[in-house]
Amino acid sequence: MEINVQELGPCEREVTIVVPPDEYHKAFEKEIREAGKSLAIKGFRQGHVPRGMVLQYAGKHIEAHTIESVISEAISKALESKGLEPASEIKLDKPDIKEDKTISLKFSVEVYPPLDPKNYMNVNVEMEPMRQADEKMIDAEIEALLKRWATPVPAGDDEEIQQGFLIVMDFKILRKDKNEVFAESCDVYYNVGSGIFRFEGFDEAVTGLKKGGEKTFETKFPEGLPKGVDAEIAVKIKEVNKRVAPPLDDETVKKFSRHQTIEELRNAIGARINAEFKRQYERAVEEKIMDAIIAENPFEAPKGVVNSLKEKHRARVRDVMLAHMPEEKRGEVNLNFDDEKDSKEAEKSLRVWLLLKGIAKKEGFTVSEKELEDEIEKLAKARGSSVRDMMKDVNPGEIESAMLIDKTVAILRKYAIIKEPAEVQK
Repeated sequence: MEINVQELGPCEREVTIVVPPDEYHKAFEKEIREAGKSLAIKGFRQGHVPRGMVLQYAGKHIEAHTIESVISEAISKALESKGLEPASEIKLDKPDIKEDKTISLKFSVEVYPPLDPKNYMNVNVEMEPMRQADEKMIDAEIEALLKRWATPVPAGDDEEIQQGFLIVMDFKILRKDKNEVFAESCDVYYNVGSGIFRFEGFDEAVTGLKKGGEKTFETKFPEGLPKGVDAEIAVKIKEVNKRVAPPLDDETVKKFSRHQTIEELRNAIGARINAEFKRQYERAVEEKIMDAIIAENPFEAPKGVVNSLKEKHRARVRDVMLAHMPEEKRGEVNLNFDDEKDSKEAEKSLRVWLLLKGIAKKEGFTVSEKELEDEIEKLAKARGSSVRDMMKDVNPGEIESAMLIDKTVAILRKYAIIKEPAEVQK
């Protein structure tokens, strides 16, 4: 078999293959024998059907299957022998099949660029000092908790709706371009100011109304619906409840939380805020490390893979949006994606992944069987299922690959040199 590879670019190869007739004929005879074993023809024992009868009954199918299998095997051998790892699906031209069954193939394939990562250890990273919880932050958290612990009580008939009130309402949304009702509902509970009712101006429209009050106002449909289309909303207030926060004392803390005292609650809130600041700090450090490594290791990313990652991200966004919409309204969803932004993010994630894989390979980082088993057990426990049941839905190879990436990031982080502003000035 003759194989030639031409480099069309850093990530693209054109491969031509000439499969000699004898390879086709060998495969063809094998297909005839296999077909003869299963072919059932009256007058012949199964497995003893003469070759001529096999061809008479199944010749066209055998020929088509032989060509398909010879082409598939030739492509696999060519990729393996030339060390080509496809990054995306190959693009195969129409095969040229001669009368003597010589098969000529030509296809283009996108490949991952060869990488020899450098300058990835002891990366210098400049960071602002990690934020720490202060008294104002803790006070704000406690204020939010008291609002959450507040009990709704009926407001007076003359009391106006304010931010934070819990109301019961009927509403009707009219789509003005079609002059039809888009949505209508009764006895809907709504926390004024929560923003859950995403139509612009809604909270402002109901603020100031009283029990039994009605109002009709114009606005526009938000993102995820027929965005920008004019809408008219009619709302009727049926109940108005205001929230009364409990006093801040140890008894309230015991009643609404797992803590015993105000001091204990404040300490727990401070620790939680600091833990979140630490997570944010570490994410920022890791991102800066990878930005520095990317800058030191320029290469062309396979465009097909970048586009694939971009579309997968968009599909996930669509799925999340559609999951929260009535089925009859899903066809009206119009998501305005930023193509340039999405492409840059997809390309960066691909560069990070390829470089981390390359670093792990160069350094000889591995995931042991014990580490993989422990991780699978951990995932199963988090799922609340047995390892056996979980293994039906997951690919151990993918788990191992993700663990190797995480291990590589952790090692790069360990050896990174973090400099804060005061140190930089020195």
